Amino acid sequence: MKRSLLMVALVVTVFAVFAIAQSSYPSTTQPSQDQSQSQPTSQSSMGQSGSSSSDVQTNIQKAFQQDPNLASASVSANVTEKKVELTGTVASSADKDKAESIAQQNAGSRKVDNKIKVSGTSSQPPSSTQPPK
Repeated sequence: MKRSLLMVALVVTVFAVFAIAQSSYPSTTQPSQDQSQSQPTSQSSMGQSGSSSSDVQTNIQKAFQQDPNLASASVSANVTEKKVELTGTVASSADKDKAESIAQQNAGSRKVDNKIKVSGTSSQPPSSTQPPK
């Protein structure tokens, strides 16, 4: 009888320790699971208004590097809590529009201020090739 009572007490103790370990285990590993789960989410729904400025800036810069035209361009994003300011130079107005689109997708509720300059040819010839009047 004593032996079976001791065996039951031992089993209960083992299960209690296991239950306590399990209840504290997720709280220590949960952040790493959340981070690994939130990274794909942040990439698929980048630009949530709750994202930090540095996260938004990193996401925008990564997206610029994934675009073949913008990766070779001199474009940068400066992100604050209220706005995203794009600066630099691109070869075409299409590249400028693409950079703005990427920024808007990632900006969340921030305003996008596109100050990118286009260095490519414009619709008008340069003034040096125009005949004098």
